[in-house]
Amino acid sequence: MIQELKEDYLSKSRTKEELYHDFYEARKELFDYLWVLEDSICQKIVLSREGVYAEFAFDGYNLKLYCDPDESDISLQLMMRNTYETEELSMVRRVVSFFGDNPVIYDVGANIGYYGLSIKKWKPGSEVFFFEPVPQTYKRLNNNILLNGMNGCHTFNFGLYNRECETEFYYDIVESGASSLSDLLERQTTEKIHVRMRKLDNVVEEESASCPSISTVDFLKCDVEGAELFVYQGGIETIKRNKPVILSEMYRKWEAKQGYHPNDIINLLSQIGYGCYVIDQGGIREIETVTHNKETNYLFFHKQKHSRMVAELLRR
Repeated sequence: MIQELKEDYLSKSRTKEELYHDFYEARKELFDYLWVLEDSICQKIVLSREGVYAEFAFDGYNLKLYCDPDESDISLQLMMRNTYETEELSMVRRVVSFFGDNPVIYDVGANIGYYGLSIKKWKPGSEVFFFEPVPQTYKRLNNNILLNGMNGCHTFNFGLYNRECETEFYYDIVESGASSLSDLLERQTTEKIHVRMRKLDNVVEEESASCPSISTVDFLKCDVEGAELFVYQGGIETIKRNKPVILSEMYRKWEAKQGYHPNDIINLLSQIGYGCYVIDQGGIREIETVTHNKETNYLFFHKQKHSRMVAELLRR
């Protein structure tokens, strides 16, 4: 409506007095958003030449995220629900606290950077490697990094897989976080695009010459809407060598579309010394198999390397 008013004024189809009256009425909608800020982690909503962004106050840090007018994204969920995977984020913060001041973080399926940027806020000396295959989402990710004034961030506009290829990808324009190698949502808002997929082991080998820190990893977050197993298969040597803590989405419904079960991930990682854990009442609890989907996010700790960490995080 505001744009139409401006166009009408410039085309002289309305008088200045008419425009003033209509704009006065239209701008009242801006004040309706004040209710979003009441008793909320959302501190401000900013209109700028670069776009609209919201600033959120978490425990000890603030995070700015651009909003997309056409998408139901994380920034919208934070505004409306005042939370987004809060329990997982709290546990990740505890885990990352074990790694000193300069941890190396992989954010696989980064989307707009919620996890990786949060870790960067807690640990300014960390190096974060973001992997996001969808061009539109990748652009928003980079804009959010700039918006938060982040250094030590490395972004890659491709996905991780168990082979090197160009492949068809299902991008949901309303809910980009559900974009995947399979048509998960089966909506009219999902469109087919082509993206580049790479093996993590190959990426590490090629990039380590110019960026040595990529050859190490302390924490790996992987949320790729049902393709998590393929990421680990393509990065198994990197995982064996570094033994990172892994936060993995495992959702039976999505993984069934890819032809496997979450237990296949548990079996793969158990072969190289990992145990699988769920977040439970502020701590962690080990599980052997997934039989239902009460949880969708799981932690993997290496039995030897992370034994002290696990002992401190276990639910008492």
